[in-house]
Amino acid sequence: MKFYFSRRNFVRIISFGIAFCFMMAGCFYRQHLKLETAIRSISNTRQHSFSELTNALGEIHTSLQKGLYAVSPSMLNSLAIDLFGKSIAAQMALSEIPFSNVDLEKTADYIARVGDYALSLSKRNFSKQILTAKERKNLKALMKISEQLSQCLNEMQEQVNLGKITLENFEEAKKRLSETEDRSVSEHISSGLQKMEIEFPELPSLIYDGPFSAHVESISPAYLEGKTRAIPEQAKKAAEKMIKISTLQWIGNGEGRLPTYCFSAVSEQKQAYVEVTRIGGLVKSFSISRPFGKTVLSGEECVPIAKMFLEDNQFSSMKESYFTIYESVVTINFAYQQGEITCYPDLIKVSVSRDTGEIVGFDATGYLMCHTTRELPKASISPDNCRKRLASELTILSQALSVIRTSGETEYLCYEIKCKTPENQHIIFYLNALTGAEEKILLLLEDENGTLTI
Repeated sequence: MKFYFSRRNFVRIISFGIAFCFMMAGCFYRQHLKLETAIRSISNTRQHSFSELTNALGEIHTSLQKGLYAVSPSMLNSLAIDLFGKSIAAQMALSEIPFSNVDLEKTADYIARVGDYALSLSKRNFSKQILTAKERKNLKALMKISEQLSQCLNEMQEQVNLGKITLENFEEAKKRLSETEDRSVSEHISSGLQKMEIEFPELPSLIYDGPFSAHVESISPAYLEGKTRAIPEQAKKAAEKMIKISTLQWIGNGEGRLPTYCFSAVSEQKQAYVEVTRIGGLVKSFSISRPFGKTVLSGEECVPIAKMFLEDNQFSSMKESYFTIYESVVTINFAYQQGEITCYPDLIKVSVSRDTGEIVGFDATGYLMCHTTRELPKASISPDNCRKRLASELTILSQALSVIRTSGETEYLCYEIKCKTPENQHIIFYLNALTGAEEKILLLLEDENGTLTI
């Protein structure tokens, strides 16, 4: 069978085909423009972030120079706070640079340490001597690194401004870094950030009251000191004894400051996961997952159940503080009580199910890291003196001695003073029992689900 097209129909088909091609071309062009606009927007944003990083590092260098030669405590405090702010700005800008998380680890670590060290200086009470010889040496070392880093960034910034380096080059550099040897990498980026990273100078050993202090990394678990290494079978028995499950299987090891053996058990109704320390063979933590039935226990009724569990497992002299409720589980915080003094670093968390009262969670990380018999000094500031340091509009509800720990693992003996504000907000002050200084302030968020501290 043959089909015949008239001239008119043939022209129509050709016209429709050409129109369709133009329409598709228009669609592709619009999509191309959108993509190009999006890429340009991302590029501009990242170039702005790179510029912000360059400026922030320059200002960090300037503040370090000023701090090194400051002659008054007030000026040094002001510069330290400013330095901390510049560090935060630099960290935020660095997070927006395309390959910062992959290739600029040393740079990121330096920026974080500078800010944290500055914050620790701002908290210190300066006397006649503004900076100790060690602190001055640390600032000088940090300043030299900032000078080198700032110079490198300025050179890169100039290349970006001239269009000789684009964000596409950054992405290509990232790819090349993963595919080439160290020698070729060094030659390719001889004047860029990666050369700075490869040749990054050694940071000074900063020892201060902060999480990046050199001494924090070397702190070992106090409670495990002197204990022998356990084999997996010993650790398994300790876990089975605590959680009353005899089907645990060794599934691997946990690392970190508290190396552990990891065990699990799975059944139709229950899943359990347990970590036991390799040194000492003590249960560090466990969690049990299962369907929960009808709630019959209140948060207050779960506290004595948790306390009995601790006593049955040789954790004595533990005092409950606050608890939180999440769905069918109550989690209670316990701290070690040394005489009349509450030692908050020695923390254990116990979770209790509200349907049967079963212990479904346990975490003794704080206790294992910190617990020891402390030789505590006597308070040299009277309770009355401490109370007078608080705002007059506060109503004092309770006062007791306690031990708290800072982010730098430093412990202080403090008066723990619980107060109520005129707005009926509960707030806790921790005042150093030796100096009267405010070490920490906590706000209590209390509702039907328990208490949170912020």
